[in-house]
Amino acid sequence: MPEAKLTESADERKFRQFLKKDCIYEIPLFQRPYRWKPAKLKQLHRDLDNLLEADDDELHFMGAIIIHKIDENFAELDRYEVIDGQQRVTTIFLHIAAAAYVLSSQGDGAELAWQILVNNILNAESLPREPRTFKLQPSRDDREPLNKVVERLMASAGIAPLAQENSVRVKYLVAPAPEPAKRVTTNFDLAVKYFKQHYDDGGVDRVIDLVNIIRDRLSVVIIEVKDPLSGPKIFDSLNSGQEPMTVGDLVRNDIFARGNDGGGTIEDFNERFWTPFLSGFQSGDESYFEDYFFPYGLIQDDNVKKSEVYQKLRSSWIKDGLTAERVMTQLADFQADYMLLRDGRAARGHSEAVTRTFLRLHRLGSLTAAFPFLMRLSWEVRKNEFDESECLKVLDMIDSVFTRRAVVGHEPTGLHALFKKLWNASSEPGPLTAAKVREKITSAPTVQWPNDEQVRTAILRRAPYKAKVTRYVILELNRVTGGDVPDDPNMWIEHVLPQNPGGGWEAFSDTERSEMRDLLANLLPLSKEMNQDLGRDPYSVKRPRYLDDSIFKMTREFAASYEEWTPEALRSRSDVLAATFLQRWPHGPTQP
Repeated sequence: MPEAKLTESADERKFRQFLKKDCIYEIPLFQRPYRWKPAKLKQLHRDLDNLLEADDDELHFMGAIIIHKIDENFAELDRYEVIDGQQRVTTIFLHIAAAAYVLSSQGDGAELAWQILVNNILNAESLPREPRTFKLQPSRDDREPLNKVVERLMASAGIAPLAQENSVRVKYLVAPAPEPAKRVTTNFDLAVKYFKQHYDDGGVDRVIDLVNIIRDRLSVVIIEVKDPLSGPKIFDSLNSGQEPMTVGDLVRNDIFARGNDGGGTIEDFNERFWTPFLSGFQSGDESYFEDYFFPYGLIQDDNVKKSEVYQKLRSSWIKDGLTAERVMTQLADFQADYMLLRDGRAARGHSEAVTRTFLRLHRLGSLTAAFPFLMRLSWEVRKNEFDESECLKVLDMIDSVFTRRAVVGHEPTGLHALFKKLWNASSEPGPLTAAKVREKITSAPTVQWPNDEQVRTAILRRAPYKAKVTRYVILELNRVTGGDVPDDPNMWIEHVLPQNPGGGWEAFSDTERSEMRDLLANLLPLSKEMNQDLGRDPYSVKRPRYLDDSIFKMTREFAASYEEWTPEALRSRSDVLAATFLQRWPHGPTQP
């Protein structure tokens, strides 16, 4: 069976093919340094997260890379100059190294980290007892930072003993730059943070899934040129100044190519339509413009793949004979609904109850798989095309599905396939109702909606402290007890039994400390200042501060209920929290 591609080019390759060969990809010594900014890194992380939730055959195209083979033989390895594309090559290299680094620090991931290192980052030994070379050799300013990245990797807990056992040494790069650039190490740290979060949420399997996505579902077209001087010209033509064409670029070009049928100038059209549309996706320093088109496209056609969105949209615009202004009007239809989910920006037309419930889902986060359905639901309610009480029931269910799955520890597998078709599937026959949505979710073969016993067991035994859902759960449990702090950015998660307890915690054995400290029952909402002030203090010191000074009702009531904090008290609170959790997130709708 031919391998899936996004282009007709015979030279389109997955990064696995690009990295598996023993060779050196060398950035010319005096080429500009690596300089991908955090905003572009966040975009890559969103792309990876979307692929994690998408169908297995969904690919992401990263443009063209121009290389030139250097004829000189170097320790029997092929050498290639990367004429253009170093930003993406370096970014991928750093992410694979970061994944290995995160796995290496976990006991169950050391061997996998080692395999990533020797297969993707270092070349195989070309001669007996020769040190191994880097597959990537960057420009002058980035060599010392890349040395430091690999040094950290080689010294990490899981890899260091395996390197010694296998007698593997590394040939570090000659680094002549007097003032090395910092972007390599900065982005490596950001990539480590990204993979660490995914490890905390999904363990070794989640990190390996992401590594495989990078290697097998990100692709580039490799163009090998005879003359390195022709590389930049080719790349400029293909990628418009070293940036690959995105769906947003294609949409913009298509719209402006249609001209302004309203009779004004292009500048007038830009000011009246395009600029407000584009700025509407801005959230602080971040823009969600590019991420909008895939869920928008799925609302139009629930079978469309991410790589097909522009072509599908363009075909419909041509078929309907739309002018530039009509295209803009259509594109903006769901913008408010998208930004409501993305950054919690209230959409005009919702009641207070609907707005409040949507904002809770925004705080829950990790809902991108459900965006097409939720955007459509928000739009229908705003336009008075869907009953508000049914909407609230549906939102309760989706909250329950995602929150229960996160607390139990389920991966996002299957959610994209369910939610992209859920609106149409729940609208046949007749209009969509909460009952139909519930039936479709509960009968979905690829998605489990955890039952009460599974949730209760997870709360009693699973430590969710580092999962993204934990903050949302704690704040919601505070809210349902009558607390009035819906989402305080100053809220920190307090460990009653500290993560590294000092004196005064002898009631807990070493085993109990290890097993219980991150359980939900041991966590409370607290202000940053109080959390830092209390630190490792014994419960006799913490309790009066909880009782008298905390702004969180949940924390005050906790202190009033528990005079001592012991393993027995912690187990008792686990039962109480499980009951409260199941009442807040039932297996079905709660709105009347």
